[in-house]
Amino acid sequence: MNQSADQDLMHSHGLLNYIYAGLQGKFAALNILLQCQHPSTSPPALEEVQQHINRVREWVTELHRGESIVSQRWDKPETFDAMRIVELLRALKREYAEISHSVLSLLQSTDLPQRPHDVQWLVSTYARYAYSRDNYIRGFIEFGRETKRPQMVEQYEALLPSSSDEVSVAHAFFEAAKQPRTWNQEFFDALYFQSLHIPYIYRTYVHDIAQMLSQFEGGFSFQSAGFSAPEIQSWSAAGFGPVPAGYWRAYDFSPEQAVEWQRYGVSDPAFAADWRRNGFSPGAAVPWLQFGFFPAPARKWADANFEADRAARLIEKGYQDPSQVP
Repeated sequence: MNQSADQDLMHSHGLLNYIYAGLQGKFAALNILLQCQHPSTSPPALEEVQQHINRVREWVTELHRGESIVSQRWDKPETFDAMRIVELLRALKREYAEISHSVLSLLQSTDLPQRPHDVQWLVSTYARYAYSRDNYIRGFIEFGRETKRPQMVEQYEALLPSSSDEVSVAHAFFEAAKQPRTWNQEFFDALYFQSLHIPYIYRTYVHDIAQMLSQFEGGFSFQSAGFSAPEIQSWSAAGFGPVPAGYWRAYDFSPEQAVEWQRYGVSDPAFAADWRRNGFSPGAAVPWLQFGFFPAPARKWADANFEADRAARLIEKGYQDPSQVP
């Protein structure tokens, strides 16, 4: 296979795997709502998503045979299949934007425990994220194996433990969601904390898809990413292009805040947001970063009044939790 054909194959896989993962996440969310007898969904809605999944799966099978579906050289969809792919991407983009807005609103409400249907819907949005990510990772592993790309397989297999953990959390939430009478403060605290980053993740999905669709919409720019004129000026002045700026903005970072996190060595907005979600400023995170801590364990040790260096020494001695320290 020549280089151009291989690039088209990779390009097609990037689009299809994103759609397939998104649809699998949507199926999981709708299935949860259906089993919780939520009024917002019905068996026909689930069946429609399954039909889309089946069609995308057929395209993926064609990819495994070396048949590209979309060419990166097209500036418009040139086949019926390409038009369907664009439609599916646009539909997911709309849904992700709506979910982000709705989850933010729910997290700001003060009476959520008294609204069972909203709690169940919130559980479904976490599950949609978890199953989408897990399927996305597994899609790359499968493609890598089918097309003999061992480095791709190795890269994405390293991500499986974290995605499997998130699927387990989603399943635990689902089991609890089916039994509102068993809900307690521990359940609400866990659901709230795990949901804090969900609106921002869905915003990154919107930004992802905007880039995918830009091929057919005249290219990618600050304008196509939805930045206002003042935002373009401030992000450009801070040295950001539209792609990185969109991800930092998705996590509610200003240009100045993004620059500060980068100054302290954190260039991934999702990682910076995780530190922030665990209560760390850039400066406060630095000593923990220097000793290789991730945000959640750092928070646990910091709450127990341990400095990063001492916590690291204790972990080396076998203490995995501050409560174990005599």
